[in-house]
Amino acid sequence: MVLAARRSRRLSPELVGRRREFAALEDELGRAGAGEFRLVLLLGDAGVGKSRLARELVARHREVTGLAAQAYPLAASAAFGLWTEAVDPFLRSLSDEQVVELCGGLLDDLATLLHRVALVRGSVPERDPSLPRLLHGLAGLLGNVARRRPLVVVLDDVHHADASSWQALRYLARHHDDARLLVLATSRPAELAGHEVAAQVLFELDQDALVSRVQVAPLGRPGVRELAEAVIERPPPRALVDWLVERSQGNPLFAIGLLRALLDERGDLADPHLRRLPEGLTERVTSQLRRFDAAPRGLLERLAVVGRPVLLGDLTALTSSSLEDVEPMLAERSSPSRFR
Repeated sequence: MVLAARRSRRLSPELVGRRREFAALEDELGRAGAGEFRLVLLLGDAGVGKSRLARELVARHREVTGLAAQAYPLAASAAFGLWTEAVDPFLRSLSDEQVVELCGGLLDDLATLLHRVALVRGSVPERDPSLPRLLHGLAGLLGNVARRRPLVVVLDDVHHADASSWQALRYLARHHDDARLLVLATSRPAELAGHEVAAQVLFELDQDALVSRVQVAPLGRPGVRELAEAVIERPPPRALVDWLVERSQGNPLFAIGLLRALLDERGDLADPHLRRLPEGLTERVTSQLRRFDAAPRGLLERLAVVGRPVLLGDLTALTSSSLEDVEPMLAERSSPSRFR
């Protein structure tokens, strides 16, 4: 996906409550623009606004080229999946001559990887190039793009990325450490920690001081109030802010979904109640719950029925389980458990 082509459409609602995080990204972009490869990990729960933060940075800087891709669990076997999704749409916006120039003499190798390059070449080579040649070609192409203008690549959900996409990131950082390139990678921390290849790559890049981490936490009450004001375009009633804070736990995606559902139902903002949960949020929470095994999922269902915080002692009684059995289930909790 080419982010640069979407600048004219203002992201909505207005980005709020992220001044510290955004300032950190601005600093990293400055370092990249000065000729220093940078990788920033945006870490936080699903729906907390990691992707929005990254895309807002690109939207505010017309002087950069922005590319984006998202990793999916079912696409784990696709070689260099993240990078092909990011680069191919960008190449489709260029002339054949520009594509040839960016490939830097490795047109044949990159034609096996990128559809746009294969169209320029006229066919896909019969033999696949070696892994080193593919890495060299892909990294060289991105380096050539960054020579024209600073390049920002947004990679969403990198905990789902295939091993070859991580290898390409390592190669790019090691061989183009002076490129005007900023990679913004979003992830949920626990799942990233379980990715063996990612852990190794990040360890190596950490040693080279090429990585920084930005924790994207849920919004506090002031941030939720500011978000509600941006959506309804007037100061929100205190009761509305209380309602949003309690039910979203500061998750911007949930807060926006709840507020828009309330507006769709023409509910009373001063005394907010919903007749039914928003369909989009229901689907998102359900998909997150499928990640859990039967025992922790059953625990979440009981907590949802109770509908209030529960002490640990009460929790063991509620589940008829010992403390030793309950603790591992609590360790698996995720953002859906906050939505009540």
